Amino acid sequence: YHIKAYEIPEATRTAKGTAIINILPLSQGERVTAVIPIKKIENNEQYLIFNTKKGKIKKTVLKEFETNRTTGIIAVKLQDDDELIGVKKTNGKKDLLIVTKKGKAIRFNEDQVRPMGRNTSGV
Repeated sequence: YHIKAYEIPEATRTAKGTAIINILPLSQGERVTAVIPIKKIENNEQYLIFNTKKGKIKKTVLKEFETNRTTGIIAVKLQDDDELIGVKKTNGKKDLLIVTKKGKAIRFNEDQVRPMGRNTSGV
């Protein structure tokens, strides 16, 4: 989903806010995992890195998410027993560090992960 900041209702300092489900048309069982601020999609050197609970990782060119649809688009295919745990915007040249609750970690440069289309599951 994408929404322009000015479309979000402004609240007072003491207000409790508005639930995201009242702003975005989320489907049953969907929840917001990450909010990524994007000023402008300039070139193919901007990526989104997706990480799942089962350890899959996926890199997609940010330009693939450029759309006028407000109903949302599929960003990553997930198996029934998997879930998205994080999304980060990168420039394609960063080192990635993934750490588990049990303290295991892996560090690698993201150029080792090839870019994939939007509607794929990752590696």
